[in-house]
Amino acid sequence: MISKEAQTAKSLLEKEVINPAVSLEEERAGWNGYALTQNLADGVSKKDETIAGVDCLWLSPDQIIDEKLVIYAHGGGLVVGSIITHRSFVSHLAKIIGRKILMVGYGLLPENDFSKPMLDISDVYSELITKQNYDPQHIYYAGDSSGAAACLSSLINLRTQNSALPNGFIAISGAFDASLQGATMQSNSDKDPVLSFEVLQHWQQQYFKNKIALDHAHISPLFSELDGLPAMLLIAGGDEVWLDDSIRLADKVRETGGAAELIIHDEMWHVFVMDTQLPESILAMKQIKTFLDNG
Repeated sequence: MISKEAQTAKSLLEKEVINPAVSLEEERAGWNGYALTQNLADGVSKKDETIAGVDCLWLSPDQIIDEKLVIYAHGGGLVVGSIITHRSFVSHLAKIIGRKILMVGYGLLPENDFSKPMLDISDVYSELITKQNYDPQHIYYAGDSSGAAACLSSLINLRTQNSALPNGFIAISGAFDASLQGATMQSNSDKDPVLSFEVLQHWQQQYFKNKIALDHAHISPLFSELDGLPAMLLIAGGDEVWLDDSIRLADKVRETGGAAELIIHDEMWHVFVMDTQLPESILAMKQIKTFLDNG
């Protein structure tokens, strides 16, 4: 049974609907406008920096445990979302894990090539280890939803180039299959309080049709070769339509001999962790801290 706080929050959520009258630019502006009303966590400072030509944001808690660093990619289907939309949540995460987090403002689709999000994350990471002398063993990738997918694609890209890899990967409600083949797209469609299969179908047709195959590894890394990747922590909500993506990823990684810890929070929804005051969200962030502590 979920907490009373989560039950209340869940009852107030509304499923996304298809609204052709709202342009992509208006949707982005709406996300950013709401996020600008949210504050950073107490005791967390921010600093802008351009790294490898990409706008980034450092979030640093006053109490830092060690030199481990998390590189974070926001969600939003690769078409909306920004550093602004996720910085409040990520600041709370930084405070709980006690480490610096670097948010990457990767280029969005469809105005950029489909490989842009993955390449921007890779370029930022590469500059940190080659020009700023960060140790790859102290760096972890993390992201939510499509941001997690872009991180996974970046890891695969780095592996292909025989580059040194980060020490671990954390995914929150990862959306690793843009072709929407996961079983829970249907089985959880009525239970998911936020997303529906039909809306996701509309989204993919709007932004990816005739530009890229939906099962291409750069946007659906679940279909890539997954051997030789760092240890993973996969967190998902039990009621979300994307749940099966995390389950399938964990299974595939384990089949290669890799390490993938899967934690499913029963009855919770897509990226529930962004509601940072919920007991379940605090627990999930503490689980991320434990993963970093043990890495």
